[in-house]
Amino acid sequence: MFKKSSESGQLNIFTSSKSLFSGNSLKMYEDKQAWHNQFRKQITMRIDENIFRPLYCKDNGTPNA
Repeated sequence: MFKKSSESGQLNIFTSSKSLFSGNSLKMYEDKQAWHNQFRKQITMRIDENIFRPLYCKDNGTPNA
């Protein structure tokens, strides 16, 4: 089934930002005005994912081919 992307930050299921970064790196990563956070908010989150719905099977997810 097609699942709409969440608007929260994207992190790996095994890690968190606090375990990956420390000091200035963590501060820059969590900065809402940083370019990567702005890009995600202004570009990535504006993509209409509904147009890709026909590519996914409701019962089996993504097809292999």
